Order: sequence, then structure tokens, then C-alpha cells
Amino acid sequence: MNQVSAGQTLVAQTVFDSCELNRRCGAPIGILLLDYNYRPVPGGPRENPSSSASPYLCRIVPGCTVDRLVYKGDDGLQDLVITAARELVNEGARAIASNCGFMIRHQQAVRNAVDVPVLLSSLLVAPLLLACLGSSKKLAVLTASGPTLTAELLERAGVSDAGRLVVGDVGSQPVFRQAVMEASEVVGMPERTSYEAEIERETVGVASSLILQHPDIAAILLECTGLSQYAPAVHRATNLPVFDVASMIEFFADAFATPGLGRLTVDGKGIGLAVSVRRQT
Repeated sequence: MNQVSAGQTLVAQTVFDSCELNRRCGAPIGILLLDYNYRPVPGGPRENPSSSASPYLCRIVPGCTVDRLVYKGDDGLQDLVITAARELVNEGARAIASNCGFMIRHQQAVRNAVDVPVLLSSLLVAPLLLACLGSSKKLAVLTASGPTLTAELLERAGVSDAGRLVVGDVGSQPVFRQAVMEASEVVGMPERTSYEAEIERETVGVASSLILQHPDIAAILLECTGLSQYAPAVHRATNLPVFDVASMIEFFADAFATPGLGRLTVDGKGIGLAVSVRRQT
């Protein structure tokens, strides 16, 4: 994978007037980004900022690769994550999120280092969903890496009853693994639209298979930000409520919005904040 050069940072510059947008849409949300490049699969905060009505500020965490964060669980990244979070707060972010659910590993450290809400993973929603569902019901979690979504990570998200979670490993699916986790070309699928459709099929397949095995599943949580764009398809296939990082971020963004002012909409659809990206040395 191509890595960001040492000392470089990805900076998102708002296109619209930040004061007016913040007044109507809520506060800027700071997004911590993984340090790798890939053909984007829209859906998460990095891949598709326009998927949300909230303004974003983005910052790459140098060295925070898929290998180190997701597969190796490298706690040596903690200081780098904290530094990036503090920089986002200094730039005006009023909440800190991330574009990888496995950033939950650093949730406690970051929340103790900054004075704004920290929501580094949609896994934080799991305890709320379990509290809302009947005690005999289960929550399905679709993840980018089933083998490394450990009980210890779930504890960091506040999950005390991991026995009620059913994990679906989308990371085991070939196209998702190549396009998203390995950031490589998908053999036989030169067009992005082709592998997006295939990833949707894979994601729906994993969710549907879980429900066949566990008919007591009552809701679905998408751990991976790259799966967010497939939430509607998963809902249509399963007829269950589907939650993801976008819905979690919007929950906080709405709380910052000025009371009495509606969100920016056109024909009933939310307007996202366009961003331009530059390299800063």
C-alpha cells in the first residue's frame, strides 16, 4: 500500500461558510483517518463526506495502517492518535470520530486527552442497542475483520454481554478484502461500480446468512465505515433496523445544532459539506 510521506497531513478545508453551516447543521466533526490510500468505496466519513449533513475536519494518523490497527492491534499508535485528535480540536472540531471502527482500541485514551465527545467507533452504539432490545434478542455486528474483533475490544466499547452479539465477517469476502482491506485492484473488475455492486452482494449475503443461523437477531450494526453505503440494501434484505457510524455521528451533530433550525435539505435530502483536500508538509 502507498503510505503518506513522513510529516504529511491530510487537511480538509470547508467550502461553505463555516459559521453559517455550523449554526444550521451543527458542529464540525473531526475525523481521524487511517494512513493508507485505496480506491474509495463511498459510505464512511472519509470516503463520502457528502453522505452526512455535518461538516467534517479530517486528519490522517501517520503510521496508523490497516495492518497495525486492525490486524496487529498495535497500542504503540496511541500517542499518534491522541496528537491527531488534539490537532482536530484545535482546528475547531467539537467531537472526534474516525473512519475505522477498530479505532475503538484508543477510545479511552483519546476521550481522556480532549475536552470534546469522542466516538471513535460505531461499536459504541452496541451497548445502547442491547439495552433497547429484549433480553432474548441478539445484535448482529458486521465487521471488516472477524478474527480481530475480540472480547477485549468489545469491552473497550462498553459491551458487557458479548454473548448477545453475533459477528459477521465481511472481511472474509474476496472482493471486500481486495478492494477495501488490501486497497488493491479487484481482478476482473476494472470499474469501481462493478466491485461496489459485488461488495453490496457480499455484505447482504453475510447479513442474511447470520439471520438464517440466528433468527433471534433483532438489529444490525455495521462496524466498518466502508459498509455504510450498503445499509439500505441490508435493511431491504433483512427487514431489520441497521445502524452505522453515520447514524452515530449524526446523533451527536444534531445535539450541537441550534434549536428550532432544521437541517439543510433539498427535496427532503440532506446536503453534505463538500471538502477539498490538500497535502500539508
